[in-house]
Amino acid sequence: MKNPLNFLKPACIPQEGPLPFSFFVHFRHQVKDDVALFWKPLRRIPENWYRKLLSSLNIPALRWSKVKLNGGTSLGRLDLIPLNASLMLEKGRKEMTARINKDIDRLVKKGTRVVGLGALTAPMTKGGLNLAHRTDVCLTNGNAFTAVIMHQAIERIIRQKGMLAPRIAVVGASGSVGSCVCRLLARDMSTDELLLVARNKNRLEKLANTLKKNAVQVEISDQIADVKSADIVVLLTASADCLLKSEHLRQGAVVLDGTQPRNTHPSLLQERPDVSIIDGGLVEIPGVHLHGGSMGLGKNTYFACFSETLLLAFEGRKEHFCLGNPSLEQADYIHDLAKKYQAFGFQLAPFSSFGQSVRLIRSISHAQTFTKAA
Repeated sequence: MKNPLNFLKPACIPQEGPLPFSFFVHFRHQVKDDVALFWKPLRRIPENWYRKLLSSLNIPALRWSKVKLNGGTSLGRLDLIPLNASLMLEKGRKEMTARINKDIDRLVKKGTRVVGLGALTAPMTKGGLNLAHRTDVCLTNGNAFTAVIMHQAIERIIRQKGMLAPRIAVVGASGSVGSCVCRLLARDMSTDELLLVARNKNRLEKLANTLKKNAVQVEISDQIADVKSADIVVLLTASADCLLKSEHLRQGAVVLDGTQPRNTHPSLLQERPDVSIIDGGLVEIPGVHLHGGSMGLGKNTYFACFSETLLLAFEGRKEHFCLGNPSLEQADYIHDLAKKYQAFGFQLAPFSSFGQSVRLIRSISHAQTFTKAA
């Protein structure tokens, strides 16, 4: 196979070229809004009709978009599971794992060799662990690079806001991405104070004990209201609801929302103009583009979990990568891969808030923390 990436240094790319890959996506909130991207009149159909139809029909994953190099060479595809977040959560892990497993069977027959579990397809398969028995494809939940990018975003917030030893709250700290972000923060001494928030206190206590070895002050809580003490609130939960409310935030707080579907709503900025909300887990990759359906993001901007899948395909990896919780070693490995293929980008995207380009104002005394970037 001719290497379509031969404009890079030969040592950077395996001789056989990138492996064909697929990345799973699904509808976010209302199905009618996503299908209307193809034909606007479809938005007129009531949402409950879509829910009943999609819940009963068990439609296999559909190709949503082709992923191509800017030169036109095809690299892989996005495959849409025709359900939204709430329907997936209603069906539960057992049914969704079986469904995703069958979809992977179909993709493998078409030549796919790397599969990324995007959005809720990762937690619905226990971070991919329920699919670990497969040996015919490389699987990843994308959480290692997501943790790396979230960590980089936190450090950028600290620099841009001129914060000294900020108190950081991580909501969903015991989860796959959250636990790795906490370990990165503690290892690199990005903060002196960490508040870990999640439902399972036993898991939080175990994580807290490992982090305290890095001389970081760690507290735990199972109440989201406790994030009101934090300068930076990091959201990394697997929920279909907007969990964070205006009363949960301190004056001038910065929220980094890395959830999909997201756990913040634009109305929060209207209620609290002193608060900043940043879209988390986003990567800039100018070297590729989507041909077909989009991810609903800005130009050259992609989710970090997708980016991890693409990096593994570039590297020609055949074994599973990140299943379950990512380790620090996996985070460092995927970070190194991003540097290796930096000719394409694979860097933390410019800050945005609900898709609008923004920059942080250094002083929190301003009434409006976000302004449009020049």
